[in-house]
Amino acid sequence: MSNLAPRITRSFSATLILGCLLLTGCTPDPPVETAPLVAETTPTPTPSPTPEWKEDEQAAIDAVHAYIAKMDEIGQNLSTISWDGFYEVAGDPAVSNMIQVWFAWQDRGWHQVGAGSFTPVSSAEAKTDDRGDHYYVRGCFFVGDTHMVDSTGTRVDGPEMESYRATFTVLHPFSGGFLVIEDVTEEESC
Repeated sequence: MSNLAPRITRSFSATLILGCLLLTGCTPDPPVETAPLVAETTPTPTPSPTPEWKEDEQAAIDAVHAYIAKMDEIGQNLSTISWDGFYEVAGDPAVSNMIQVWFAWQDRGWHQVGAGSFTPVSSAEAKTDDRGDHYYVRGCFFVGDTHMVDSTGTRVDGPEMESYRATFTVLHPFSGGFLVIEDVTEEESC
C-alpha cells in the first residue's frame, strides 16, 4: 500500500495538469524566480534659475503684484473699502474696466473669495509715448480656488482653469510711479 500512494499522487498531479490543459486551455504556473533587490535612487531636482531683472523691469513686475493685491482686496471687500487706492496702482483703461466689473458684482451682491498670484516670465520696455515708458510684463496668473459668492456665501462663479497666461501693460509716467494700465488674460492655461 505504501508503494501505491506515491503513484496515486503522481497520477493525480498529472491528471490535474492534463485536465487543466484540455478543459480550460490554462497552463500550470512556472516556478517563480525572484530577482535580487536593487536600490532605487531619486534624482535631485535642479532648481531653475531666477531671472535677473533690470531695476525698471523689476519695478514693472512689482507694480503688477501691487495691482493684483489691490484688486483682490477690493474684490473681497466691495462694500467696505475705498476704491480710491486703486488709482495708486492702476491707470486707465484698467481702472475704468475694473470699476465696471465691481459695480456689476455689487449689483448682484457678489464678492470675491480667495486671492490670485502672478509669476512673471518676462518684463521688457515696449515703447515710449507722450504718457511715459510702457512695459509688458508676461507670465502666469494663478487663480486657484478664487471664486465669487453671493450675499449668502453661496458660490456663484469660479475659474474654469486654475491658471492663465497673462500680459500686463505697465506705464511708467515721466513723473510718478509705475501703474498697470491694461491686463489681458489668455484662454490658455500655463
